[in-house]
Amino acid sequence: MQIKRYVAATMREAIARVREDQGTEAVILSNRRIDEGMEVIAAVDYDQSLISRALASLAPAAATRQEPPARAVDNDETRRSAAREPAPPEQKVEVLRDPAFARMREELHSMRQLLETQLSGLAWGELNRRDPLKAKALRDLAALDIHPQIAEAIVKEMPPIRTLRDSWKIPLSLLARRIPVAKTNPLETGGVVAVVGPTGVGKTTTVAKLAARFALRYGARNVALVSTDTYRIGAREQLHTYARILNVPMHVAQDGEDLAHVLDALSGRKLVLIDTAGMSQRDLRLNEQFSTLRHRGRRIETLLALSASGDAACLEETLRLFTKAGKGSVSGCVLTKLDEAASLGAPLSVLIRNNLPLVYLCTGQRVPEDIHLARGKHAWLVETAVKLRRRSGHVADERYLAEHYGKVAAHA
Repeated sequence: MQIKRYVAATMREAIARVREDQGTEAVILSNRRIDEGMEVIAAVDYDQSLISRALASLAPAAATRQEPPARAVDNDETRRSAAREPAPPEQKVEVLRDPAFARMREELHSMRQLLETQLSGLAWGELNRRDPLKAKALRDLAALDIHPQIAEAIVKEMPPIRTLRDSWKIPLSLLARRIPVAKTNPLETGGVVAVVGPTGVGKTTTVAKLAARFALRYGARNVALVSTDTYRIGAREQLHTYARILNVPMHVAQDGEDLAHVLDALSGRKLVLIDTAGMSQRDLRLNEQFSTLRHRGRRIETLLALSASGDAACLEETLRLFTKAGKGSVSGCVLTKLDEAASLGAPLSVLIRNNLPLVYLCTGQRVPEDIHLARGKHAWLVETAVKLRRRSGHVADERYLAEHYGKVAAHA
């Protein structure tokens, strides 16, 4: 029997080293966490009797010490009754708290992760061999940073692919269909529109663009601006500058009651645009901001401004917390900073997964040129996403593909 000690940063790495060194017949005798990471003792040509004798010779004296017998009647009935008694709950709790039990659970978890990774890799490799065009479609969608759930749904919906061109054209067409786009346009319908969102996404500039477009079409007398940003003086000054250039009135509302009076005074205007304070999605004042926008008299349409250059996790959290605070009042999205985005896969995936309609697209800082109605722009958005991917040269990593699409391949 050959026993060796292995030290690695993780349990997975240690098991991999054991397998590489001693083969698949190796037996792990023990493992524990040390300062360097994980220590694993493994053996080949395993002999249980030798191990038992070795452990018996090394057993501490405390393990062999016997407690004095309790005073009780020693007969066969007493011993049978004791054997039938269940172990007290305290013993079960001690087992769960035992470090050895925790190590065993950690080892099993690590082995399961290793096994799942290997199976996913095998399944992904099998899909590449069995249906290379379907695998290529998944690889291309991943290169666009499209969320795996959306990519899986698109591949399941695809008809049989027979050409290399179809493996690229059909998934993009199905992706474009999934982008939720609003059918209405506030610049046509008018009303009261508030733009909300995190700091720095371009809310004030978006409000100015919308006001300028509306003023050019219907006249400055039919539009007004309102700011509820009582935190940043600079933001109000910027909106006031735009109002002066456009020759439209601009008001500041301190709270919900103040906003109600302002909106009553502006009831004759066809379009009233509200610029709100930029807040983090985790800001405790977020609920207060939406409370200010709840007006009993006139319906306020609320648009959430999201930056196209944001990462997926941040965009997802922002949308979730803003819509939760808004309690259903957020009706659409303004996607800003498209000119700064390196990829569109993340924002498009977030909108698709949450079914939030896209209303406007902002492609730069120019007022009012750089704002566009999203209606009818499905194909343009996908084409732009492809251009950005080609420009960056981004290619999906095979480990990522195996991890996210291995299960899909296994059930394909």
